[in-house]
Amino acid sequence: IGGHVRFWQEDLTRLPVRAAARYDVVFANLTADLLLGESTRILVRLKHGGSLVLAGILDAQFAGVCQHYERCGLTLVRSRREKEWRSGWFLRL
Repeated sequence: IGGHVRFWQEDLTRLPVRAAARYDVVFANLTADLLLGESTRILVRLKHGGSLVLAGILDAQFAGVCQHYERCGLTLVRSRREKEWRSGWFLRL
């Protein structure tokens, strides 16, 4: 799949608020404050019908992050907890 999938890492806070491209899948392994404060930068890069995977969230903060992204029009498909950490898979329908 090497010819079909590209991976790269960026500093979210330095990305432009407007995106030149939208993606089928966006992964963000960040703290809850960044996921909430930079959600515009994250969501502008996600295609309609795309998947957003959020990780690096403390379990106690997950409900707030989940509610925020659901208010932004995403649907939580699945969540996973490992010790004090939580992740979530969202779809933009």
